[in-house]
Amino acid sequence: MDGDKNHNRPHIHVDYGPDYHVASYTIDNGDRLAGTLDRKYDRSVREWIEDNRSLLLEAWAKTQAGKKPDEIICALMGSEFG
Repeated sequence: MDGDKNHNRPHIHVDYGPDYHVASYTIDNGDRLAGTLDRKYDRSVREWIEDNRSLLLEAWAKTQAGKKPDEIICALMGSEFG
């Protein structure tokens, strides 16, 4: 997540693999916004977002308020993609 105030729609950035394939996905419905990550991962990312939506929205709110969501990130790291 990025604390940039110009990022109006809550979303996450996914960075995967040694070649750093990246994509961004909305938190509200898991839609892909942009990126080069292979599309075969979209369903898994959407499911992960769905399973972790409340924590992701909490982390987004903290990030947008200029706070570090370290505790939330630690909780997310226990999940499949964290």
